[in-house]
Amino acid sequence: MAIDTSVKSMFSQFQAQYETAQADNGMGSLGWWPDAGEHQVFVTNLSIEPSVFKQRDGMEIEGFTAQFEYQLLEDAGSPEEPRKFQGAPFTLPGDPSRITDDKSKMRCEIETRRLKGHIETCLNKSTNDLGAALQDLENILSDPERSVVVSCKCQYDTRNGRTYRKDFLTKNLSS
Repeated sequence: MAIDTSVKSMFSQFQAQYETAQADNGMGSLGWWPDAGEHQVFVTNLSIEPSVFKQRDGMEIEGFTAQFEYQLLEDAGSPEEPRKFQGAPFTLPGDPSRITDDKSKMRCEIETRRLKGHIETCLNKSTNDLGAALQDLENILSDPERSVVVSCKCQYDTRNGRTYRKDFLTKNLSS
């Protein structure tokens, strides 16, 4: 899990947003997804890349996209090689204070809480420092002797004829 230095430099501006977020564990992504419900999964990767946070009014704010990757522990549809899937991406602004649209502020707050929930569940502890938490998670995911096993709630929501997928990490199952 390598984090681009331009993204790391945004963490200080994003810190206040992250620190005050309440972790959301649920109590879009592309490709195959398991059925709705709880699944036991390995967290296999977290990618974080520079991107753009778009407000509803079209204004763009430099930011980052984070996306988790999972592999089912048990998969009846592919018992020899349990399938992997990408979690729904988190696209967040590097500097949340630049958001001018109320609904975009709300989206940022919701996604920050969900990201914090993912990170805290993976680490099995509370966090207030995004950079340090991501470094801890990177250390675990890059160590072949360690693994992160969690319960992942896959949720499908339909609005205006379109289906949106969200994943919530609800419990750390690692020993």
